[in-house]
Order: sequence, then C-alpha cells, then structure tokens
Amino acid sequence: MPSTPSSASSTPSAARQLGLLLRVRWRILVNATSGWRLAAWSLGLLGIVGVTVGAGVLTADALATASVAPLDPGETVAAGGAYAETAFWLTALAIFGFSFRIMEAIYRRQDVRLLATYPIALEAQFWYRFVSAGGEVLAAFGLLGLYLATVWWTGGDVRALYGIGEVGAGLLTCLTLGFAVQLGAGRAVLRGGNETIDRLGQVDAGGFAAAFYYAPAVAMISSLVLLLVVDLGVVGEHLTRGGSRLFQVSAGLVAAACVGSVFVARRMFVRHYPHLLARFYESDLVQLSSGYDYQKSVQQQTRGLWEVGLSDRALPVFRKNTLQYGRRYPMVRLLTFAIWGALGLAAWRDAAPTWALAAAPLVLLALVIVPWARMASHDIQAGVGRTLPIRAADEASGQSRAVLREVVLLAAPSAVIVAALEPLPTSIGAAVAGLVGAVVLAVVCANIAGRGHVAASWWLGSVVSVLTVAGGYLAFGYAA
Repeated sequence: MPSTPSSASSTPSAARQLGLLLRVRWRILVNATSGWRLAAWSLGLLGIVGVTVGAGVLTADALATASVAPLDPGETVAAGGAYAETAFWLTALAIFGFSFRIMEAIYRRQDVRLLATYPIALEAQFWYRFVSAGGEVLAAFGLLGLYLATVWWTGGDVRALYGIGEVGAGLLTCLTLGFAVQLGAGRAVLRGGNETIDRLGQVDAGGFAAAFYYAPAVAMISSLVLLLVVDLGVVGEHLTRGGSRLFQVSAGLVAAACVGSVFVARRMFVRHYPHLLARFYESDLVQLSSGYDYQKSVQQQTRGLWEVGLSDRALPVFRKNTLQYGRRYPMVRLLTFAIWGALGLAAWRDAAPTWALAAAPLVLLALVIVPWARMASHDIQAGVGRTLPIRAADEASGQSRAVLREVVLLAAPSAVIVAALEPLPTSIGAAVAGLVGAVVLAVVCANIAGRGHVAASWWLGSVVSVLTVAGGYLAFGYAA
C-alpha cells in the first residue's frame, strides 16, 4: 500500500510560494494593461515622462546658476550645490508619502488581508510585501532619477549624478527602515511580549493602539535622519574630500542600517505577524460615542460654499463622498498642495517663468490623482443607493459635486500661477480657459464614472488633459 505523503512534504516551500505570489502579481499587472488599456497606460506614462523631462530641461540653467553663485551673498555654495539640495528635498517629499504607503502594504492593503486567510508561509508573505512596496519605491526612484539625469544631460554638471545616488540611498532607507520601525511599533503594542492570539479579543487596545498610527511618522523621521547623513557625510564629503574616514563611516552606517532593518523586520514578521495583524484590526475599527454629535452640520442645517444648490436628498451623499475621500486619500491632498506651493514659489522667484510650471500639476491631476475615478471606486461608493432610499439622480449629483470640489481646489492654484505670468492678457485668458476646461472635464468624467465606466473616465480625462496641456504649450509659445 503506497504511503500517504505528509503535510510538510506536500506543502510548497516558502520560496515556491513567493514565486507563485509574484507571478500572480505580474499576471494582474499584465491583465490591467492589456488590450485597449495599454493605450491609456502608455499615454499616461508618456505624459509623466514628458513632464519630468521638461521640468529637468527648464530647471537645469537655474540649478547651474544657484550652484555657482548663491542667491544670498553671505552664503557659501555647498559641495553638492543646488543639485544635492534639490535631490534632498525631492527625496524627503517621497519619504513623506512612502512612510504611509508602507503601513498600507504591511497591514491594510486588499491583497494583504486576502493573503492572511490562506495557508501561506509568513516568510513568503514578508518578501511579497517587501517586493511590492519596493516596486513602488523603484518607480519613484526612476522618476526622480530621470529628472536629475535630464538636468545632468542639459547642464553637463556631474554633481546631478551624485544627486541620483542620494535619491536612491534615501528611498532605500525609507523602505527598509519603514518595515522595521512599523513592525516594531506593532510589536510594542503586544503587552508583556507574551500575548497570544486567543487573548487579543479580551484585552482592549486602548492607548497602545496609537503606536500603529505614530509608526509612519517615526519611520519618516528616522529615514530623514539617515538621508541627512547621506547628504552631508556621503555625497557632500565625497565631493569635498573624496573617500575620507567620515565618508567611509557614513556610508557604512547607512548600509548597516538598511541591512539590519531588513533582518530585524523579517524576524519580527515571521514571529509575530498574525498577532500584529489581529491587533491592528482591533485598533483600526471605528468606535463611535453616543454622547458626541458627529453630524452637527446636518443637525444645524448649515450649508457650506460647495453645498449651495444641492437638494436636501443629495446633500448627505456629497458630505459622505468628501469625508470618505479625505479619509481614504489624505496624502493626495497634502502632497498635491505641497507641489502647488513649490511650483508657485518657483514661478515667482524665477527670472523667466514659463507656463510649464502650471502645466505639470494639471497633468499630475489627470494622470495620478484622477478624482472622478477615485470618487466612483468601491472604497468611496459603498452602494448606499441600493440599501437606502436614495435616488440615482441624487447620488450622481452628490458625486459630481464632490469631484468638482476636488478638481477646483487642486486646479485653481495652477490657474493663479498661469495668470501671474507674462504677457498678462494672454496668461489671464489661458488661466480662465484652463480652469473652465478642468471643471467641464470633471463633470463629464464624473458622470461617465458614475455609470460604471471608471476606466473610460480615466482614459478620457487623461487624453483631454494631455492634449489641453500640449495645446497650452503651443499657444503660450506662439503668443510670447
């Protein structure tokens, strides 16, 4: 009688499970970009690359000038000049965003929660999450590296290439330290170090759950400290004195921190992840207090500026959409407003500002933020029209008004930048036309997405936005 294979021998190894997970991930990506979607993805990638290269060409002369003669006569030019400073702040902005994305990759993303229900080795799950988050970090490195490579190609200053190395080192520390710090914060939540899975429901998370929410900020600060070491002790020191002792110590410190963080993160994940995930689920639940009025605006019947004209039936839909959009995508608002502010400062301080400074945010709005598609996603739309007595017209009205609000709040600064440029009659007309076009596009795409054609709304918005920006370049150049 043949022997029955044991469960240990029949279970695939962690390496094979990891390979299977990565192949499934790759197949999902291929399916998402196949057929007619390939044209939309190609157009979006082409637009992002074009804006990045254009920004590099436009800012190369300004960076070269700042690296030779500082704006303040009392200041001295650092070894890396404006190139290292630009690389530092761009990397800091990326670290600010990825510190929160890594928390999503560890605990909250949809595929993460799905994998937790299958008998997959924790070793394979850790490397799958690490590689998935690393793919996003690698894409950001490619984008920022392309910008600095364009600056180097245009200006010919080799220090821009050192800036690429600084970006890569900073993003690597963000990835590795992010996993170690955030898993370590979750480990600290487990009281006494001996909490088992059957006790999790009996012990209230209480104040200890705050460790999960503070962990991204702690990871961000730790990464910024190491980025400062890279900027001063590695890049700046090498450009000043070459391979000095300080350079060797700084480079070794950063490398050891990255390698050690991966080792520690993997060890904590394999030993404690089921407990950490269960505790995160407990602390992530929304707890309502019966003694607090969460909807004071509804009780007082007050209306904001964006609620004027909405019917009483569509008003709760609009408020629900704006509230959930802010909760689900808080980094979108913060990062885009930061970019708008940086572009505004560049437009007013530059001796020869161009319309491209405001065109880049509009492309970003269409290709990355796409509020008309996000507002129609399952994360925001929970199907209240099927469970509550809400008419389809009211639901569409509330959704369109919420999209319009996001688009205007993000496109208005671009219109102000355009209006401030020369020549004034042409620039003011371009600003008004761009803002009106963004409003019309938002309403049309929101209606398309509300009917279930989310991908079509994204594709249409991307194409129209890119064509509008390209036409603006040509019109502004011809008028100037």
